[in-house]
Amino acid sequence: WHHYFDDMAPMANIDSWGAFWFRTIGVLVLCALNYAFFYYLNFGSWGLGNPHWDHKFLSGESL
Repeated sequence: WHHYFDDMAPMANIDSWGAFWFRTIGVLVLCALNYAFFYYLNFGSWGLGNPHWDHKFLSGESL
């Protein structure tokens, strides 16, 4: 799935270091958004229907 960012890279050579960092930053941004969605928007409780997510620590770790 990280090849999705190859098509979005603004540089002509997708094997360059600039394209590498573009893909790397893109993947890290998606990971951060996924983390925020899953833990801070409480997707585990309302999206997955797991009642144990209501009793998690503030850091996101499940009890």
